[in-house]
Amino acid sequence: MKVAHIMQEFGFPAQIADGMRKYLKWDSFVILTKDRPKEGQPDVVHESTFSSVKRVYRSGADAVIIHQYFGLPQMWFFLLAFKILGVKTIMGLDLANEHFIHFSAKKPQEWGKETGKFVLMYSQMLLADGIWCRTQNEVKLISSLGRISPKKIIIVPQGHGMEIGTLPKEKYFLGVSSWWSDRKNLHTSLTVFSKVVNRKEFSDYKFVVVGEFYKGKYRILDGEKTVYTNKRETGAEYEAKVRGIIEQSGIKDKVKFLAITTGQELQELYRKAKIYYMPSKSETFGPVWLEAMASGTPVVAMKNPVSQYVVRDGVTGFLRNTEEGQEEVIVALLKDDGLYRKMQGHCLEEAKRFTWESVIKIWGEQLPKIVKS
Repeated sequence: MKVAHIMQEFGFPAQIADGMRKYLKWDSFVILTKDRPKEGQPDVVHESTFSSVKRVYRSGADAVIIHQYFGLPQMWFFLLAFKILGVKTIMGLDLANEHFIHFSAKKPQEWGKETGKFVLMYSQMLLADGIWCRTQNEVKLISSLGRISPKKIIIVPQGHGMEIGTLPKEKYFLGVSSWWSDRKNLHTSLTVFSKVVNRKEFSDYKFVVVGEFYKGKYRILDGEKTVYTNKRETGAEYEAKVRGIIEQSGIKDKVKFLAITTGQELQELYRKAKIYYMPSKSETFGPVWLEAMASGTPVVAMKNPVSQYVVRDGVTGFLRNTEEGQEEVIVALLKDDGLYRKMQGHCLEEAKRFTWESVIKIWGEQLPKIVKS
């Protein structure tokens, strides 16, 4: 089978294309419409939106998976063009609740914007031959728009590239993010952490924070409703808030900030961490939780619309929405060695379900059904 992947920027979907070549022996290639291919990416090309359609058609692809375009006008163009040319289309969602339609908007212009999003999204779902969801949460979201044929929907989780295994644990908590912002809830993590290390028996624990603070301004998310508020802040303002909490809590010597790391260095950080603690308000999937589990590190997070489909509460980690609840389960993990080892074993076992090889096998079962339909 020949499968094309169209995406704006190089990201995890490229690993799906690579996995299809490696594990399914399919002819699979990537077209970037914004990014340029880097060295060592022989199966990645750059094309304009229009030229992408021509390249896919001339390649004789059986199907094209379109990533990073759901809800955008360009998706219409892709879906209509490939419909005319007879190429099967699978539309990737990559959808968080806050990105979806909210008809609770009070201002007329906001209501008009939401109506426009509804028209775009629903019409695209009708045009696509297949709709790829990473969790049941995305299925619930799109099903709320109207009737969508279940035969169109395929559920394939995101994978992880971690080598499954662990190392002797050291006394630190870990949080990893490409961009720290209010949505990632680092301020809550550090507030709870300060309470935990206030206890004499845990006073020697540290918190390692990997990643940079968001560049620019963003809207603040309401964690309970998972909708954007009208409040905005910059990444610099959020960093100041976080560092203020560290200073006021007296934990400056216990928090270590590291630049974004990858490969062996990052894997070692995951494997040696005692707890992976990141109570994000919302995520589209949350691959960092998978990476922690693959490293034998139990997860403490909030129960948001997505985390419940990645982290099994009480099995591979704990999902608690209050600071008190998070502190309670962290203390339990630090005190109860039997509970910790049991959860660690579950993490390593559960991570096997999400290796790229396991995930690509699901693609191998699901994609041919769409192509043949």
